[in-house]
Amino acid sequence: MTFVTCRSDLKFLGFKSLRLGLQKTKILRCNANVQNLEYPANYIKLNQPKLWNGSAVEAESENLAPVWKTFILSDGSVTRHLQLLTGSKIDVDCLEMTNIGHAIEDMPSQASQIEGPRVRRQVLLRSGTDNIPLVYACSWWNASQIDKYLKDKAKPIWASLSEGHIELYREVLEVHHGHSRDMEAMLGMKGPFWGRHYIFWHKQQPLTLIYEVFSPHLEEYLGPTKRL
Repeated sequence: MTFVTCRSDLKFLGFKSLRLGLQKTKILRCNANVQNLEYPANYIKLNQPKLWNGSAVEAESENLAPVWKTFILSDGSVTRHLQLLTGSKIDVDCLEMTNIGHAIEDMPSQASQIEGPRVRRQVLLRSGTDNIPLVYACSWWNASQIDKYLKDKAKPIWASLSEGHIELYREVLEVHHGHSRDMEAMLGMKGPFWGRHYIFWHKQQPLTLIYEVFSPHLEEYLGPTKRL
């Protein structure tokens, strides 16, 4: 398996797995200060156990509080929403970028719409004020296009695409609700968790598929997830 850097000036950093099923080889990271984070070998599914999964349309009738429903189903930038909610800069821990070739295992089925070979990118979005992780995200890109759209791979996707004045359409495909021990370790919070995945379309072509999981810590800003 091939690993690629998020920034060209970084060297290999060793990684010690704390849980079975997590990556045990060397990886390349964007930020040297995240070298002690657990790094999953594949994207983290909410299936231990899965509580609910459905389309964006089906999620509209779920017993979600209106503000959470708006947050999860919005076609706006999650990074921008987090900035407005927390009143702080949002920092990005780019955990890894891996060229997975043409493999179709261990990714949402719709990611096959992204032409291979593909690069998988995993990040944490953190509050710049208290360093609390708020969102875990994993995205899949065409390997020959990612440098064009993510020139500074340590920045949030929204920031990179906005700076390039890239016009996009976000299509929310599925919403997820479930537990994951690895997600608890990643976000430092007990589940269950809500997540979603969507495709960014650019010039009528799929640009990237992004999978996001939201920390329950966001209830501090959004209130309880369930409708009272």
